[in-house]
Amino acid sequence: MSIKETNDFDKIREIIEDIKIAMLVTADSEISLNSRPMFTADIDSENNIWFFTRDDSGKVKEMINDHHVNLSYSCPKDGQYLSVSGTASFNDNPQRKAALFNLMTKAWFPAGAEDPTLLLIKVNPHQAEYWDTSSSKLVQLFRIVKAIATENVYKGGEHGKVNDI
Repeated sequence: MSIKETNDFDKIREIIEDIKIAMLVTADSEISLNSRPMFTADIDSENNIWFFTRDDSGKVKEMINDHHVNLSYSCPKDGQYLSVSGTASFNDNPQRKAALFNLMTKAWFPAGAEDPTLLLIKVNPHQAEYWDTSSSKLVQLFRIVKAIATENVYKGGEHGKVNDI
């Protein structure tokens, strides 16, 4: 699987919209990495990725100290994997919160978009890398058997890197 380098964010957007749940990775003051699941609220026209959180959460404290983050999206069943590196910032704009708030968000924030502890995280991606082996299981099995039979390396799908997002 050779890597395809591009500046086209469309493939990244497609994977995020399919999976929706990211593992957000931050670093604490001890330089330990911490990861937690986050529901993607939006991907805006400038390719920023948005999430809801509480303003007193541990992840907010970690991102204040180090704004570099990684987002990891994975759906093994569909053969899609994505890693996004970027920088995080915070947004407390009431109109933006109201625009992004939905029924799914209400499960975590029952007080609604007006909740004074509600905060938006905006991740500005710098680089993303994806692996897409979403062809049928039969096609994948054929490629694996062929690689074994010909003593070649399995080349299972599309692998791409998006730079300068």
